Amino acid sequence: MASMKILSPAKINLFLQVTGKRPDGYHELVTLMSCISLYDVMTIDFETPGISVRCDSPDVPDNEGNLAFKAASLFYDRLSVARREDHAGLGRNGGVSIFIEKQIPVAAGLGGGSSNAGRTLLQLNRYHGWPFSGVEMNRMGLAIGADVPFFLQEKPAVATGIGECLEIYSGLQVLPIVVACPDIPVST
Repeated sequence: MASMKILSPAKINLFLQVTGKRPDGYHELVTLMSCISLYDVMTIDFETPGISVRCDSPDVPDNEGNLAFKAASLFYDRLSVARREDHAGLGRNGGVSIFIEKQIPVAAGLGGGSSNAGRTLLQLNRYHGWPFSGVEMNRMGLAIGADVPFFLQEKPAVATGIGECLEIYSGLQVLPIVVACPDIPVST
């Protein structure tokens, strides 16, 4: 398996209550998040030198500012540390090349970048033989962004804190929705 195509879903907040603001600028909140059937398509090529991310949208950075790039970089940094601590090794070496076909609108609050980062972490963990537990993956995800841990499990969830404390919500029915995104980007 040298490369694969995967879907990276968008999410919506079915309700959102801001409960406070932290000194670091993040908002405390309570929200119900769910994935929707709107996806970016990611082609991930393993066993390439270094880390590269490209996207078909000029609005998405193709450098260290891209959340998928940050996810791959953090994953390989942590994998390197883990390998030094576990002399038996944890899988293959290598880099990764990622191409994102952007379908999720940028800066629309639908979690496209966080989803891409979560998918990157999951696929690298899988490819390298699952060296990291779910708890470790959530820590890595949170280091990248508050929504990333949600995309590591992809089930409807009530999120609290800054969005990182997740409780699976099983009472959600399948609902038809319409997503309308005005041509006004909002940094979330």
